[in-house]
Amino acid sequence: MIGFVMGLALVRNYSTRLLIFVQNHLKNLSIQRSVVSIQWSVVSGQWSVVSG
Repeated sequence: MIGFVMGLALVRNYSTRLLIFVQNHLKNLSIQRSVVSIQWSVVSGQWSVVSG
């Protein structure tokens, strides 16, 4: 029974860590996406200047 409770606590600890990791990963992904979109807008702006 004690082992079961300890196993439950371990699983809960692991799942919360996994959740935090996934959330951080998603945050990093969204940050990368916004950076990429900013870079694209800069590049397209440069192209319009060059072609104009």
